[in-house]
Amino acid sequence: MKHFARMRRLRPPLVGLTIASCISFLGPFTASAQSQPPQSITIASGSLSVSGTALDQGDLGPCEVSVSGTANAAITMAGGMLTLTAQLTVNEITTNGSCGNSVRTYGVNIPLTQAGNTLSGNQPLDSVETLSAQLQIQSMSSGASLFTGTLSDNFQCCNGNYSLNMSGPITLNGPPGIAGTWSGTFQDATYSATGRADWVVQSESALGAINGTFAWYWPAGCAPSPSPCTYTWTGTIDQAGAINYTGQGGYVYTAQLSLDGNTVSGNFNAPPPFPDSGTWTVFRTPQNDQLSITNSDPGQFVAAYVSGDLICSGYPQCLATYVSRQDLLPVVASSGIIGLNQNYVSDPSFPNEVVAFSQNHLPQYVLSNWTPAADTVAVPFAPPVVLPVALWNVSTTPMAARQVATIGLAYAHILYQSEATGIDIEPSLITGIQGAPFHANASGQSVVGCEDVAPSGLFGSYNLVNTLNVYITDVIADDNGKPSPTTAGMSCGGAIILSAAHSSQANRADLAHEIGHELALEHTGDKINGPFIGFDSHNLMYPTEPLINPYLTTGQVFRVVFDKRSLLNGGGGVSALLGYPVSLPGIFTVPLRSRPPTFSCAPLPVSPSTPPLACPMTCKDLWGIGPKTCPEK
Repeated sequence: MKHFARMRRLRPPLVGLTIASCISFLGPFTASAQSQPPQSITIASGSLSVSGTALDQGDLGPCEVSVSGTANAAITMAGGMLTLTAQLTVNEITTNGSCGNSVRTYGVNIPLTQAGNTLSGNQPLDSVETLSAQLQIQSMSSGASLFTGTLSDNFQCCNGNYSLNMSGPITLNGPPGIAGTWSGTFQDATYSATGRADWVVQSESALGAINGTFAWYWPAGCAPSPSPCTYTWTGTIDQAGAINYTGQGGYVYTAQLSLDGNTVSGNFNAPPPFPDSGTWTVFRTPQNDQLSITNSDPGQFVAAYVSGDLICSGYPQCLATYVSRQDLLPVVASSGIIGLNQNYVSDPSFPNEVVAFSQNHLPQYVLSNWTPAADTVAVPFAPPVVLPVALWNVSTTPMAARQVATIGLAYAHILYQSEATGIDIEPSLITGIQGAPFHANASGQSVVGCEDVAPSGLFGSYNLVNTLNVYITDVIADDNGKPSPTTAGMSCGGAIILSAAHSSQANRADLAHEIGHELALEHTGDKINGPFIGFDSHNLMYPTEPLINPYLTTGQVFRVVFDKRSLLNGGGGVSALLGYPVSLPGIFTVPLRSRPPTFSCAPLPVSPSTPPLACPMTCKDLWGIGPKTCPEK
């Protein structure tokens, strides 16, 4: 195995070769750099791997060999010269023959030259073998860089008795992107003073060369006084975020970029004859996030709230402060873009969300992957859902029943559209059920309760699936089966009962009110104690009549659409929410709204200090229609 033994011997790492010309955009780090060894920085780091085959036709051959190996790799720079370095261990396993197995170590130390965005170089190992590398520099959107390429080794020797062909990918991450404006503070130890600092990275190359300006301000003006306030500087940043640069006046700065990429902090020193020293900390000036609204009607208002970690420019106390449901007041997304005028980052401990509302469309819930960069979150509105309604007359007064149905259905249709619920209540004709009166009272009127509309009840066979069934009787029976002449409507969980005795225009919101119960909305107060906090007597779900200019809050609309007890999601309405019997469980075999998510929102009243995490408070109102007393604005 004469020739294959050559592969098994361990080579010491070779000394890295240097390229003849400097990279011109990197100047000397300090004024005394020429008298000191060049500073070495790691421009990029990552991994490389190789695989291939070898053929040995020597004393023990012929043998076919599988070659493979991996290593951590880096690009380093010293004195403006680049080198690809790695300690590559290659396993050589005989796949056919009796040459045995071996391990070989390559001391990768390849000088690199740059031509545009390409880095390339060669490393002779001996007179017949040379390692070759070629990489492409890719600038990333964040300002960071990525180096990708190939390492290869292909040769023949020994009168053709031995050959090797191996290659593999190189992937290295370059310096983090820091170009832009940063702001913060400095503390001057020499002069026992504190001031404001603005740090601007005007340009950053993929190889870590940076330059820019630094502005210093005492509380009374420029630092030092008199002006200029702004000084230029040049330097480097390495792959780990270590920053070194020199500025005007011989100032030397060292600093470190934080792991989250949003803070730079370090030291500064000035040489004699005017020595000066201190510390400085600056924060990335965030780019504002925005929403990209699609499928909304032109000219329609959009209201939304946003949750996430709020980053404040230049103020460390604002970093990583979770803001739950920060309101975006109604605006017209004329171009489809709504600016948030803030920057958010994702907090793994809390919801990072956008919830948006617009007329004629279903409200949208979007989980947001907030980053320190300028994020654009897509909010695609969906068409409204159609709520089918079947009207059944079981009263002895068909004309009054028709009036209740006509007035109530028309009003409910308009109200649920105008309140941005995304629900289109489908008109329907009224169908009479023969045999009235049912459960007649002394006056010969029909008295009907929720038990009668259940599957086993008197009208159970009439119920239409995937439809909200509405029965109009003369008198409604209460939960104990007793007539309740003052009751105008009742929600049964999958069905509604209305009273034909309440057929005037003053009762036009009765059906809309009962539909609200089917959509998991409960009463917003009571007639004795008045409205709950954050509501008034005009709210659609306040238990009184007549309702004047009724409205729904944003928190109520959220529950209509996203609460799992809502009829839209196949639930049993407020009966299920409050633990009451549901007359028609599963009447909607296919939920009207199939898009996730759904939530189990807490019932009223909710303590202002403990709102449900995922659900806004019921009284929360983005449109500004309610009494403006809700604890959650």
